[in-house]
Amino acid sequence: MSAALEAMDRQAVDETTATNITAQFYTTAAFVTATSDVPGYVNLLIADANMGFENSKIPITLSSHCIQNTTHTPTSGSSALTAALTWWAVGKL
Repeated sequence: MSAALEAMDRQAVDETTATNITAQFYTTAAFVTATSDVPGYVNLLIADANMGFENSKIPITLSSHCIQNTTHTPTSGSSALTAALTWWAVGKL
């Protein structure tokens, strides 16, 4: 094990200091077309993440800074992830 990993193993785990994290969410035109309620979808993602943090006793609260459209076009290597997220979004909304 490296020295850095050994040092991390020795560090105390802080389960009490509350931490807030804001995230910026980017959407593609395809995602907006496939998702009837983009803000609702983002709120659902945030709620799921925050529930996971709470259930794991991790004092983190995630919130949305903003939702922004992008002109980015997914590459062929990301098509499986895009398809999975679109399927998930349609199933949740």
